Amino acid sequence: DRRPEVHFFQGKAAMNLILSETVAEASELCSISSTDDFATAMGKDFDRYVQNRVKAGVRARVIMRDSPRARRFKEVGASELRYVKIIPPSFEHHSLVFTWGYKVAMFFYHKDFSAFVIESEELAQFQRSVFDYIWNTLAD
Repeated sequence: DRRPEVHFFQGKAAMNLILSETVAEASELCSISSTDDFATAMGKDFDRYVQNRVKAGVRARVIMRDSPRARRFKEVGASELRYVKIIPPSFEHHSLVFTWGYKVAMFFYHKDFSAFVIESEELAQFQRSVFDYIWNTLAD
């Protein structure tokens, strides 16, 4: 049993480092996302990330706050190994949570680019359980 490790990141380059880590390590990525905020903040880096993730064969299950972009991502999802469920816009947030393997990453990019990654089997399992519960309650 290892103690949890917490890593703090700041800046857009550091965000890209975490995204690269998910591509290198994950077989499946679970995400709760404010996709409009994330795609806008990351710009072309977001498109590159999706291309790299697909090329690596990393599937993504994503819970997205409802928006025209989220609905568009849901329509083209399978072609980008992305499976989307939509949560009402009343679920107000401006962040992103990724869970893969034994890691949970939380991104904050509304005012500044910062994130932390926690390596913990227990936390990752808990986060995945919460994600699965929400995922299973949402309509296809």
